Amino acid sequence: MHQTSLSRLRSAIARVSAARPLGRVAALGPGTVRVTGLAAAACLGDRVSIPGAGPVGGAGALGGEIVAVGRDTALVLPDGRADGIRLGGPVELLGPATLSPDMSWIGRIIDPFGNALDGKPIFQGTTPRAFRAPPPPAAERRGLGPRLATGTTAFDTLLPLVRGQRIGLFAGSGVGKSSLLAKFARGVQADVVVIALIGERRREGGEFVRHTLGNTGM
Repeated sequence: MHQTSLSRLRSAIARVSAARPLGRVAALGPGTVRVTGLAAAACLGDRVSIPGAGPVGGAGALGGEIVAVGRDTALVLPDGRADGIRLGGPVELLGPATLSPDMSWIGRIIDPFGNALDGKPIFQGTTPRAFRAPPPPAAERRGLGPRLATGTTAFDTLLPLVRGQRIGLFAGSGVGKSSLLAKFARGVQADVVVIALIGERRREGGEFVRHTLGNTGM
């Protein structure tokens, strides 16, 4: 077995817990689930898994995030519709949300939790990273770097960008924001480009990948 595969396997085994706290569904509200039995162990932002409440006929499990903790109960915000959740059902506490990026993710389409959305198997990296990691100290942050070639003439001549710079693109619908992002992805002077589509409809996400970004951008 390849050394990289062994490292991934060791990392996956190290993240397996022999036992996890288990709670029960106590109440269901509009978009929220109240759980008993986890208040003593749960923290804000922890992830939970609700077995038997998956999106396909109740199969699988539905994930969620703890958004409030009381003396006896914890409030969970499910990741999706709560149609399959029942009173008294089990709720498993998974702990803080982490992400384990891997070089094999390049050219892939994944969700915020590192699960593949393109129907193919995906490997998890060897180093879990926290979702809410603290920023680097202000005094230790690097300054802006040299000019960054974007592959777009208008930016490279009239609106030059530099390494470490942040910019904002603001425009109405259908005027080319996604097309400009795709041009950056294909031509920017960078080793890896990560594009996050936040709040986009599923139809628009698929259209962006297949047509706007295309095989060259992937």
